[in-house]
Amino acid sequence: MVCYCPDSGDTHLINAEAAEILRTLGRHPIAEAGLRETLSLDSEAASGLGQLLADLARVDLVSES
Repeated sequence: MVCYCPDSGDTHLINAEAAEILRTLGRHPIAEAGLRETLSLDSEAASGLGQLLADLARVDLVSES
């Protein structure tokens, strides 16, 4: 999946999990713990959520605050 960031003008290739996170955050800002509950993640996906959010923040697609 491709994600365009109008603020930076950058285009990013993201996986389905990242796309679902961005869609969820686009509807309403939510902290990491809330994402775990909202997305009903299995234990493997939940354990990688922090790293995925950090990766999205590194390319300015989400804010870490």
